[in-house]
Order: sequence, then structure tokens, then C-alpha cells
Amino acid sequence: ALPLGGLQAVKFSAAMGFDQLNHYASVSGLEGSGAVTRAHLSMDSEPRGLLGLIDSAPLQAADLAAVPRDATFALAARFNAEKALGRLIELVGQFDPSAQEQFKSELAALHKQLGFRLTGDVIASLGDTWFVYNSPGEGGLVFTGLTAVVPVKDRQGLNAANEKLLAIARAANAEMARLNGDGNDRGRRPNGVVISDFKFAGNTVHFLNFIGDEVPFAPDWWITDRELIVSLFPKMIK
Repeated sequence: ALPLGGLQAVKFSAAMGFDQLNHYASVSGLEGSGAVTRAHLSMDSEPRGLLGLIDSAPLQAADLAAVPRDATFALAARFNAEKALGRLIELVGQFDPSAQEQFKSELAALHKQLGFRLTGDVIASLGDTWFVYNSPGEGGLVFTGLTAVVPVKDRQGLNAANEKLLAIARAANAEMARLNGDGNDRGRRPNGVVISDFKFAGNTVHFLNFIGDEVPFAPDWWITDRELIVSLFPKMIK
């Protein structure tokens, strides 16, 4: 099918690594008390391009310790976010070098505005095993208990970036309150999104508090010694 797409299609396929694909095989069936699907992707050489992102060590049973035993839904994957971003920038450069330079320039401007680097201070601080699950025992009904967990490699760096982000958000909230102060009743907070926090197990949990808007969630995050935990409600963190 590639010749039908012209030179750009061939170039795109090579950049993504699709041109090295040989065959794909999949089999599904019952095993024990569940259903299992196994897939096999054959290539003519080592994975490259976009397919290079799947070239990583497999998950082990011990890696799944973060997922509660009563989880009704769970996704677990090994994903190196820093490597993925680098690969994305590399692929953009293969198609349009000027777009790659523009992307890097905008990313540098964002880093300067935030006071920290998304790549070096946030993404690089995270591990490569990611989990998303829903647990009834932790208060989740259907999907309201969705919780994401990822290991933290550099807690100090991640905390520093988090504090800078919180400072920016709080400054914006204070400015919003000042600008809206004359139009509000005394002692009443203006509508908007406010970042609140509380202490739990010796650490601080941050959550979004929606004021004046009918939002049924209070997304929150907690940086522990070993993990970053994100959920829809604080009770899942607890």
C-alpha cells in the first residue's frame, strides 16, 4: 500500500519503523479463571522509530504490587516518558527540521516561564512502570475510583518542580481574587479553580477545589518517597 501514498508515505513508514515489520500474530482464549490474549510482532531488525518505544524489559509480577487485589479494572505498562518525548522530537525533525526547532524553542520558553524543566525536572524524575486502576475497597464505584501510580526516581527534583508550579497557580488565584474582589460579597471567594491541600501520613496531598462550578471530581496528587499517585478524589489517596 505504501507506493500509493507516494514518497511521503514511504518516508513516514521508515521513520516510524513500519517498513521493518514482517508479520503480526494474535491468539485469544480461556486460561484458568480468565481470558488471555497474546500478540506477537515480528520484525526484520531491532525496533526503531516509534516501534523503538516498545523495546523494553517486560513487567514482572512484583511490579504489580501497587495495584489493589480487588481492582475491577487495571492497566499496567512499562513506559519511559523521557525516552518517548525524545523520540517524538527526533521524528518531527525527520519530517520537518524547522518544526523541530520551533518545538524546542517553545519548550525552552515554557521552561523559562515555569522556572523548571518539564523534561529534566518532571518527566526524568518518573520511573517507567505505570498503573491505572479502579478499586471498590478504596471507594471507587464503576470509574470514580480511578487512580494512577508511577514510581518516582528523583523525589527531590519532582517536589521542587511541584512547589514552583503551586506557587504559579496560587499567584494566579490571588490575582483572580483581587480582580474579582469588588464584585463579590465580603468574605466570599470568587468562582474558579483553587489548589488546596491537607496533611496525610506525614506528607502533603494537593487537590483541585472547584468553586462555583458543578464539577463532581476533586483531582488530587501526592508525591511519596517512592511514588507519584494521582486520583479523582482524595479518599483514593488515603
